[in-house]
Amino acid sequence: MKRSWNTLSQMSNGTYTVQDFERAAYRLATEQVLYAADARSRVAYHLVEDHLADFTAALEPLGIRVERNAHYRYVVALPAHGEGAPVTLDETLALLVMRHLYYEAMRQGQIEDHGEVVIELPELQESWQALTGRAMPDVGTLRTLARTLKRWGVCSLLDSESE
Repeated sequence: MKRSWNTLSQMSNGTYTVQDFERAAYRLATEQVLYAADARSRVAYHLVEDHLADFTAALEPLGIRVERNAHYRYVVALPAHGEGAPVTLDETLALLVMRHLYYEAMRQGQIEDHGEVVIELPELQESWQALTGRAMPDVGTLRTLARTLKRWGVCSLLDSESE
């Protein structure tokens, strides 16, 4: 490890504790992606961004490579020896539909500031049917798919009532 969490904590003059560094490293390793735009991971993102070399050195012995995308403002932890996990048919279909919708929005210039695209549920339903030839999954399955895609960094849900 380049510098210990204790040393980094002392260098921050009380801004960050050792536990803050430990939590950020754990979140990066387990969630794999931290976004500046996500309120839940913003603090951990900035901590990792500010001490990128230290987090990279800390996770390297675990076989985890850390990369930062400054343009879209995220850091990602990639397994060096990833064998991959099986993906279900519904997950595959969801990824393909989301990728198609993203591509179409990019082509039409309907992209948000951080490279995001907003897709309304009716548009998703219509595209799902048109692209897969199948009915969209039921609400419970769709929520599970959305959680999985969020964990993978593909999408997040917006609550239209709170906007």
